[in-house]
Amino acid sequence: MRDSKGCIFNIQRFSIHDGPGIRTTIFFKGCPLHCLWCSNPESLNIEPEEIWDNIKKKNVITGKYYSIEEVMEIIRKDNDYYEESKGGITVTGGEIFFQKKFVIKLLKKCKKEGIHTACETSAFTTTSDFKELLKNVDLLIMDLKHYDTDMHKKYTGVPLEPILQNLDIAIDKNVNMLLRIPIIPGVNDSL
Repeated sequence: MRDSKGCIFNIQRFSIHDGPGIRTTIFFKGCPLHCLWCSNPESLNIEPEEIWDNIKKKNVITGKYYSIEEVMEIIRKDNDYYEESKGGITVTGGEIFFQKKFVIKLLKKCKKEGIHTACETSAFTTTSDFKELLKNVDLLIMDLKHYDTDMHKKYTGVPLEPILQNLDIAIDKNVNMLLRIPIIPGVNDSL
């Protein structure tokens, strides 16, 4: 089911912070990183799950399976806004490479329909999967959590080397990229 359907925990229309113009941001579940400061902890598990909603004061299900066409129906509703604002879609998570086949199919479909594509990623994946993604994305938004190998492993739970290899690939290919370093007090805010 993971290739034919994607597990998504939020589809945010009229987003303006995840790439140029007005965008639809699609949040995928599943992440191999376990950053202590995670802003989307509901995205860690790749399956739908029940979590406590402190605002609603009850348990809610986070995550729902969508087909490519179901997501495209939502995306297409805002085609006029994309065209007017030079916007499009952004895929994010979690970590998009946890559902790489579905994500790449979705990006290909958007590109075929002339919709600008962006992705937010840690780039923690194989070089072959990363290269496949780059073929289908107009803007790469990449987070580098820590530049020190030992500290990266300590605070994210994964090695830094594959991320740096993929960063080198993006630089070598002259990819349109925004490299971000989230500043976390006490973790990566000192020399």
